[in-house]
Amino acid sequence: MLDAGTGQRETPEYRSAALWLVFLAIPAILTAILPATWTERLLAWAAIAVFAVVFVLAFRRPRLFARWPLGVNLAIWVALLVGAILPAVPAIGWNVAAVTPFVLSVIAFHMSLIPGLVLGIGVAVAVLGSAIFSATLHLGNSWGLGIGVATGTTFVLVMRLDAEHEARNEAIRTELARVRERADFARDVHDILGHSLTVISVKTDLARRLVRSDPDAAVRELDDVHELARSALADVRGTVTELRTTDFATQLEGSRRALEAAGLAVSADGDPDAPPEGALFVAALRELTTNVVRHANAASVRIGWDPRTLTVTDDGDGVGSTAPGNGLTGLRERADAVGATVCVGPAHPGALRPGTTVAVSVP
Repeated sequence: MLDAGTGQRETPEYRSAALWLVFLAIPAILTAILPATWTERLLAWAAIAVFAVVFVLAFRRPRLFARWPLGVNLAIWVALLVGAILPAVPAIGWNVAAVTPFVLSVIAFHMSLIPGLVLGIGVAVAVLGSAIFSATLHLGNSWGLGIGVATGTTFVLVMRLDAEHEARNEAIRTELARVRERADFARDVHDILGHSLTVISVKTDLARRLVRSDPDAAVRELDDVHELARSALADVRGTVTELRTTDFATQLEGSRRALEAAGLAVSADGDPDAPPEGALFVAALRELTTNVVRHANAASVRIGWDPRTLTVTDDGDGVGSTAPGNGLTGLRERADAVGATVCVGPAHPGALRPGTTVAVSVP
């Protein structure tokens, strides 16, 4: 994750960083077993405790001074960490270098990846070089200290790489979620406006034909057009706010009116008290109604349903007459998302006008 103000990578939660404090047991144990006065030991243990507190705070609030550059803040935290551990030197000597991975982690997790890795590798090389030099001068168990610090540094760098990998994966997941959201929204708008505008077009044509022969009927059709436009606007607003609540019965009545306005005979075969459950069937009925009005060239339509299946059958030209459009593709995508199936085929195979049957079913 990136800091909104600096573009720099944010650190893990400070609570997670606090778990690393278990490794401070190493200098604490060394304080207890190495030769030292009790005053030096108490001072060392106090220094380790203060170091732990500063370390956690460095992760919790990396920008100690918000208006100052990140590099300055890091330098301050490093100075505080080094200053906190220095009182332990009289008791454990060069073993204070055991806290090097802690200091490095504060820097590495606040820097971008490449500078952090370069710095970490530089620290590891410097510590190993110092250990080799100290060992040649017989200055105690420098090899053990060097290997321990190098191992801890490697651990920090691996964690930093893993954090970077996870951050990139999260960015990809976020972008994919946005793409899916845009696709879902586009599909919803297509379903709503495609249906409504088709019906509006049919009714407008009808009103134009009636305006001279039957003005009252033309006015009624125009009233329907006005109501449909308002309903479509409300549906679009509902989609934007994810508050659209059209139920199957409402959509069934709207589909019936749309089909009848287009001159088709409509029959319904299903229990009104047991409609199909779920938003998929509302969207399916809306889309299939639009398809019949636009493409089927049919004279009649039968809408059948039970709680788990919706079937729309027409006596038109058949499925081979047109290629599947965005609406049917979007319907299949909706169905796939909830584990449902969409089956499309001729209503009367072999007939001159085979018609089309579309069945949408959930398991």
